[in-house]
Amino acid sequence: MQPSSRYAAPEPFPDAVLGKMDAFAGRTWLLAPLLDWLENSQERLFLITGEPGSGKSMAAAWLAGYGPAPEDAETREKLEKLRRLIKGVHFCIATTGSVSPKACAENLARQLFQRVAGFAAAHAASLSGQVQLTVEQQVGDVQAGGAVTGIQIGALNLGSLSEEAGFDRALRNPLINLYRQGYQEPLLLLIDALDESLGRTGSSEISIARLLSR
Repeated sequence: MQPSSRYAAPEPFPDAVLGKMDAFAGRTWLLAPLLDWLENSQERLFLITGEPGSGKSMAAAWLAGYGPAPEDAETREKLEKLRRLIKGVHFCIATTGSVSPKACAENLARQLFQRVAGFAAAHAASLSGQVQLTVEQQVGDVQAGGAVTGIQIGALNLGSLSEEAGFDRALRNPLINLYRQGYQEPLLLLIDALDESLGRTGSSEISIARLLSR
């Protein structure tokens, strides 16, 4: 698979998706309602549902930047607009630890470190003794609209925290701080297979889906 995104495939990435993305035709009918939600709605969540095997995970990967773009120029621009705004993607896979809120939050936080200027500082301000930061800069040509943050995540240890506290500290609180510090752009996070996360942490009340709804 050769992703059209400039980012490496996130972990975990469903094995069933990897080998099929090059031939995936996409779900172009999704673009109009997604853009309408983004531009005209105050709702923070957009839920996509479908029967098992209907291609939800394939569509999630496609929206996140993997697989071929549409040939039609107008449709391609709509997709690229969404892809530019999706800064993090997480796949819930029942056979892995990815269904826990802490694993989801840590995975998304690592992606936001690389993709969102200012998130590193907002993250550091939200964590006390939970995160180790290292500074590394390798600056070449910076394209228009690019950013050099100079901070990379070293280690994030959420092991002693509850699922809800780990989710808040790694993801929710840093995002709140990010916007308080003046970040103004829309920021989309794409999470696939939320049903896989329900009840996997020992409590139906503490799941990725429940925490997102709050």
